[in-house]
Amino acid sequence: MTAFEHVPAPWRIAWHSTGLVGMRLAARLSGEPCAGEMDHVMGENRAMSRLTATFARSILVGIALLALLGLAACSSNWGDSVQSGSATTTSTSTTRRSTTTGPTTTTTRPATTTTRPPTTTTPPTTTTTAPPQGCQQPVTVTAAATLTGCYRSTNPATPTIRIKTTAPVELDHARIEHAGIGVSIQWDGAQLNVHDTTFQKLPAASGAAFPGHRAVYAYGVLRLHFDNNLLIDGDGVYWNDGAGTAIEGSYLRNVVRNVGRYQPATLVQAFQTDKVNVAGLEVAWNKVTNTPLQSDVEDVLNFYQSNGTPAAPFNIHHNLLDGAYPTTLGPGRFNGTGLVLADSNGSYQRAHHNWLVSNTNQGASIPAGNNLEIDHNVVVNDGLANGVATGPDYGNGISLWDNSAYAGAPTNAIAHDNTVGFNRVLSNGTLTRSDYYLPACATGGCTNSIAQPITSATEQAARNDWETVRAGAGVTIGPRP
Repeated sequence: MTAFEHVPAPWRIAWHSTGLVGMRLAARLSGEPCAGEMDHVMGENRAMSRLTATFARSILVGIALLALLGLAACSSNWGDSVQSGSATTTSTSTTRRSTTTGPTTTTTRPATTTTRPPTTTTPPTTTTTAPPQGCQQPVTVTAAATLTGCYRSTNPATPTIRIKTTAPVELDHARIEHAGIGVSIQWDGAQLNVHDTTFQKLPAASGAAFPGHRAVYAYGVLRLHFDNNLLIDGDGVYWNDGAGTAIEGSYLRNVVRNVGRYQPATLVQAFQTDKVNVAGLEVAWNKVTNTPLQSDVEDVLNFYQSNGTPAAPFNIHHNLLDGAYPTTLGPGRFNGTGLVLADSNGSYQRAHHNWLVSNTNQGASIPAGNNLEIDHNVVVNDGLANGVATGPDYGNGISLWDNSAYAGAPTNAIAHDNTVGFNRVLSNGTLTRSDYYLPACATGGCTNSIAQPITSATEQAARNDWETVRAGAGVTIGPRP
């Protein structure tokens, strides 16, 4: 094989077709040839006319070999550039994971609002802050986090905040706008602390079934604290201890307005426990206001098949529970009650020093359970809603009775030292007093009935009294600055 045959085929074609000029053009296309070499080539080209054909071919073979070596040397930089470009592409395709994502875990929230925690065995708490210009889209929390700012879901089927972690999650001075559920937790062992946060229920197509509109739907939650918040038009807070492992909770100093405003015929409350067994649950200093025809609450506070302990019973005190009305005004069936202890069953619960105003079915009730107490409460109902006699003909101020739909009658249940003035609405629209119904009362009794007449002024006096007591105790309700 001659030296010329080492030259690549395209160069040999250029040699045969165009001579030395073609070879020079091909060299330029391969990269930046060395200038000295090309001048030498042109000098040799001028000399070739004086050489014999054999000598000229030998010289040209040598020149071709030199050009080939120059191509290899001068084009090495081109190969490095491609390799570098490939490495850059690979590095930019890596995506950082965020601990807080969108409606599914495959949607990543903006990097400016979510701080990625360092890689540790237990991720530290991170803070997610919504941009000031508006609300963020729904998010899913999968690690310890503190959420502030505003979040919104306009889809009733999509919770605004979904929590899927046992690590502590905190909502601190946040705003939650929800067409469906505000905060949804269905995660055994979850821990949630919500404070100084506003929940705004958005108007949405009706018909979403329970738990479709709850401000907070907490199932299997280990710790639940819901304090100093504002709830507007939503369906309150629902807590179900699905795993039976709850260890602490509170519902304190909240302001709640118009529970169930947009919900269908589904039983909702400002706060309900469902099979929650925890020592010392405290529900206190909450102000709940429901307006006729703008709300559809059942029981304002309901404790369903839930249990405290002998040493630390549920402690329900100093709440103002103002208003429970049917969606149609006038005489008729309605189940709305200010508070119910041991609904269906339960034990070790005490409700004391509460103000129960204008709850048109019952002020307070014990239908089942054991070791229950209702004492030192004020219960007032003038029997009117927007001036219309409204409520069932079986309403009572305080009821302690055996509900035949439940497994057993209340035992060791007592109501005493309450102040009550309750107007029941008969089917013909007339009013009659029915302060107490106590066939299942263990010992003691209910005393200090308010003298007639029971009017809207009597109700307003009770509201004013609660505000005076609250101010005197130095209690701040709702979100703090």
